[in-house]
Amino acid sequence: MFEFKIKPFDVLYFGSTKPFSIGDVTKSDYFPTSYKLASAICFKLYQAFKIDPNNIIKSFYGPFIEYNKKLYFHKPHNIYKTKSKYSKYTSTSNNNYKYFILLPVNLEKTFEIFKFYNNDNSNKDLNEGLDFSFKSYFLYIGQEEVESFNAFISIQALEKYIKKLSTLGFYNIKNFNQLDNVISFNNKDNDNNDDDDILEVKNILDFDQRIGIKLDDNTRNVLQESGLYRIEFLTLKENLNYVFYIEFHEENLRNQNITLEKLIEFLNNNRNLKLGGEGKFSYYQFKKQKFYNILNYYSEVFKNAENKETIKEILNKDYIFVIFLNIGYYKDYEELKQAISYKFPGFSIESIIFDELMIVGKYKAKIEGKISDKKSSKKVLPPGTVLFLTKNNYNYPNKDDLKNNDTSRDIKVGIDFLINKDNLLDSEFIGSNLVIFF
Repeated sequence: MFEFKIKPFDVLYFGSTKPFSIGDVTKSDYFPTSYKLASAICFKLYQAFKIDPNNIIKSFYGPFIEYNKKLYFHKPHNIYKTKSKYSKYTSTSNNNYKYFILLPVNLEKTFEIFKFYNNDNSNKDLNEGLDFSFKSYFLYIGQEEVESFNAFISIQALEKYIKKLSTLGFYNIKNFNQLDNVISFNNKDNDNNDDDDILEVKNILDFDQRIGIKLDDNTRNVLQESGLYRIEFLTLKENLNYVFYIEFHEENLRNQNITLEKLIEFLNNNRNLKLGGEGKFSYYQFKKQKFYNILNYYSEVFKNAENKETIKEILNKDYIFVIFLNIGYYKDYEELKQAISYKFPGFSIESIIFDELMIVGKYKAKIEGKISDKKSSKKVLPPGTVLFLTKNNYNYPNKDDLKNNDTSRDIKVGIDFLINKDNLLDSEFIGSNLVIFF
């Protein structure tokens, strides 16, 4: 397995799926998806060796970000912050935002006024807009005004979050204290430094507006007069890199008369990569490194995360939290349920939290050089989505039976791709559905 660190020479543009007309403004997405980065690597290797680009990469982990030599993931969506730095309800040693972990609440068992009815989503396509209806919802209970926010979380802070969430589990309404779900993070807001646990997107990424002109996709010539539009390119702040990990498919390479050694030599001698739209180039660092080794180096909770015995121990729990490290691509809700049933037999989804479904675009490029007209967009679960799973026979305690949550719960963390064995992930979305669970 190999580690790639991407540093742009200039601005970047990761195509937004929002339509726009001539004269409008189009804005880059702030973060590339795994399959866009994988496609850039595969196209580079295809140009060099004329090999099948669909059979080069065996597995893909990422992308993540590295800031000041520290690894960050997308923040789980059940972490909220206060709208103001100053509060009369919760206090900390410094004047900073307060952070809370939203926990699942079974409303029917906890608050007797709620009654739920079965809402079968099995045949709904995610692209039609899925109405997730569950008996439990992630809620904030307290006196603060809190809000969701777009950010990255360091691997050390993620470890802190995992330990906290593992011991809390779900809301104990009977013995509730609003300080129970407070979690402390280092965050100097705009003055980011080496100790930051939370990096808000608005503080580490900028946009640079420029003028674009509409070109023919096949000939790259100007398509029409007055075909101008404004485009907001993405710029990364200093000391910020995209990081991802690739395992190449050695057997498929050998079948096409390419050795792994030859491929590595080429990647080492040609450290530039055309990335995103508008043909912008980036520089990359490249070395042999396993993703799991990086996790173990930074955090003890990820020790043996890929081990099958670790996964078996997690399956002995009454409930499991699942966090998406990148997008979750499923054709419909039934496919998501099948993936849960396969990876976590005996468990089902009790609750889910995310800000909104994310729209991603894709297109197929013909090997001969012309771009196919087969463009489409998909709705996917965004990175940071949190699932709360419970055993199918789990008896969620009633309000009067709620006791203190088990603070001695042994913490085991697993990592895998949440897919069904009978449904291999669409190669055009390679690297998607990577999750941690505990």
